[in-house]
Amino acid sequence: MPLAFVVFSYLLAVIPVLTHAAETCSDGTNRLNPSEPCIPTALFNYLYCLQKSGGGNLEVHTKTLSNNKTALEIGVKGSASGVIIKGDAGTTYSKSDLAVAASEIEAKLDPTLVKTCKDLADDLKRPAALVPAPIYETRWEKVDAEGRAIIEDFGPIHTENRHNRNDIIALGTFQLQRSVGRIFSVGYACVGYPCGWSYNPDGGYSAKVQISGDGRSFRWFRKWDGDPAVETYQAHVEVPKMVCVRNC
Repeated sequence: MPLAFVVFSYLLAVIPVLTHAAETCSDGTNRLNPSEPCIPTALFNYLYCLQKSGGGNLEVHTKTLSNNKTALEIGVKGSASGVIIKGDAGTTYSKSDLAVAASEIEAKLDPTLVKTCKDLADDLKRPAALVPAPIYETRWEKVDAEGRAIIEDFGPIHTENRHNRNDIIALGTFQLQRSVGRIFSVGYACVGYPCGWSYNPDGGYSAKVQISGDGRSFRWFRKWDGDPAVETYQAHVEVPKMVCVRNC
């Protein structure tokens, strides 16, 4: 059976415990063996995979370089391997640092084993893909969840005969009762034969209204020039609805 398959099968059991296999270190680091320095988790995963998959005993030590900076030295099979990962110990190491370590250790271990474990370290090091947040926009709906028009009724208004009076033009204001929504149109109705004496001040019998800027109210105007009648108004309302338009 190919070594790579054996290693991969073993890793399926090892992966869940990788980050718990060493003594506690600060976030993002782990300790391969007791009393050894804490190393970046991605490097720990790589070395732990090698050690537990038959790559021999590995040791991690700090080493002082000629420039007096501290680096990590990896020992293979109990002896110094000369594999040095430059940079102060405990800092974040890039994928190129791990690649250098892998190529130098490869000379001492089975190349297939090294590659398999290196791939694992890269996968675990790679940050999880960020899930983009949903993006919403406000859309105005003219019907409710059952598909019925959203309306509010106002009235009744009992007209009066203002023929030849200075206040022949009647007016008034109505406010929406619902807390959310805006008026987009207003309907008018009159009951009874005397409706013929109630006019739009500009002529005809249609409604004359002014909807407020925020859509929360409207003002009505009528010319009452004859016998009393009963009038009503009906506000047609639209309500905001948040709709996901991207990354839903």
